[in-house]
Amino acid sequence: MATFHKSRLLEYPEHKLRLSATAQMLDAILNDSGGVIPLLSRYAGRSFCRAGKRLRLRDKDYHPQELVTPDGQLIQLDEWWGCYASNEPIVTGSVLRSTGRPPVNEGMATTITPDGHLLMFHELIATAPERILGKALVEHSKAILGYETWTLVSKIYDNLNPIPWHLHFRKKEAHDPNEYLNPGLLTANYFCTAMGLYPWVTKEQLLEALKYFEKDDAPYNNLRQLSPAVRIMIGWGFMMENMVGHAPVELATKEIHLLMDEHILLENMTADGRLSLADAMGAVDPMDLPKALQGNWEHFVWNKFDWARNQDPCLSRDAVRPPLHAPEFSGDGYDTNFIIYGAIGGVQEFTSMRTIVQPGATATMRYPAPCFFHINSGKGKVNKYNIALAPRITVGKVYNENGFVPDESREDVAIVNTSRSKPLAITQDFTRDAFPVTPGTGITPRLILPC
Repeated sequence: MATFHKSRLLEYPEHKLRLSATAQMLDAILNDSGGVIPLLSRYAGRSFCRAGKRLRLRDKDYHPQELVTPDGQLIQLDEWWGCYASNEPIVTGSVLRSTGRPPVNEGMATTITPDGHLLMFHELIATAPERILGKALVEHSKAILGYETWTLVSKIYDNLNPIPWHLHFRKKEAHDPNEYLNPGLLTANYFCTAMGLYPWVTKEQLLEALKYFEKDDAPYNNLRQLSPAVRIMIGWGFMMENMVGHAPVELATKEIHLLMDEHILLENMTADGRLSLADAMGAVDPMDLPKALQGNWEHFVWNKFDWARNQDPCLSRDAVRPPLHAPEFSGDGYDTNFIIYGAIGGVQEFTSMRTIVQPGATATMRYPAPCFFHINSGKGKVNKYNIALAPRITVGKVYNENGFVPDESREDVAIVNTSRSKPLAITQDFTRDAFPVTPGTGITPRLILPC
């Protein structure tokens, strides 16, 4: 019986990929790292975007020769996927030149065993769901997905130009355009995300714009003239509800969202080129918009588009999240702020916080739930797991930059800064209802900076 896949992951061609996981493998991983599960960085490219080249890859690694569009055009790597623990790969429109098929397990969360073999994270979870996720999350994931897994996605999008104006039918998300991904930029820099629609936009105007997809030689549908430009602050988070149209800014941005990868593109042209109807519908789930109705813009505008959410005058105010100090996760030599927090759609769907540990200090954490983490700067340890931010990444090599704190380890985590001179910055992401009281409850965020 075969032990390994015949195929390798695009980013790690020298490492064998195991066919399945066992409880013994989980024990070996946890023993080796002191209760932490290492996770590898995964990379992907979209057929409709060009890379901003802020993912720290070598220049030639942004253009893997094997990764192309279905018509043979090279794809640029513009996304980092840190934790996508689905049993289905992401949908990017990319294929391998040699096979004409999408890369094996594209974007899916991957761990590495002490003997250097790769293992899909969702398969490792299946060996001991409650040890890794805890009982509450096991029940929640089974209820919404039908199987036990981590229900949050952590990724970075890094595009040369703004992403096409689009919306998600079910995928709630939050964004963190921070200074670590965009060095040298300050809050005074001016970048905008198109978000929602102006109150004066009518159904007929939106329908007219969308019908431009019906002609291959149509000019730009001018959709952004219908959508307010909302200023994005470096270091501030913002929430994006499902069904709200948006075109994220050309900043490298950390994003967390529910475990799914679906969208509909509504802008027929960007600085990266023209988008066809097939591009627009390429990642639409038939459960959200049946195949027979895809391209029926009258149905979409009159029956699917959420006008109340998109024309809410308080949309941008309610979406913004200035950093919020987290004293319960701060102490001598370390300080933590919530970056993504509060409710979205009335539910604590996800929370993200960033901890800064000073040189030589140790942050002692008692997390309320399991979490994914990744390093933003510096070097150190999470329990026995050595972490360091690599200044430059060679695709194919393994770097210790990301990991997962399982439920059985969450109440005893030590984050140690082993540097003598530089702070260690590390971000921790939590999924639904991780905190007994939703962070930010009862607090009105200060949107005007103090003098």
